[in-house]
Amino acid sequence: MKTILRYELKIGNSQIIEVPKGSRFLSLKNHETLDIPVFWALVETANEPEDLEILMFASGNNITEDPTSLNYLDTFLYKERYYFHCFVKK
Repeated sequence: MKTILRYELKIGNSQIIEVPKGSRFLSLKNHETLDIPVFWALVETANEPEDLEILMFASGNNITEDPTSLNYLDTFLYKERYYFHCFVKK
């Protein structure tokens, strides 16, 4: 079944999120009620799971990974003060 699912993220440098293979990223925002970053993906729930490594870098901080190994997802504002830029490691 195809559906759109929400995935909660933690503020931090790197985390692994399990999604169905072939999922398509849609959007990433700070969830105002939960006060956490979340992203939405179009998924096929019958597909096997795969791990995505999500990396976050705050504006002005060093990027510790080779930029050519990253796919940009989105940027979000956290606590009305901090901008985080999110990537998926290829």
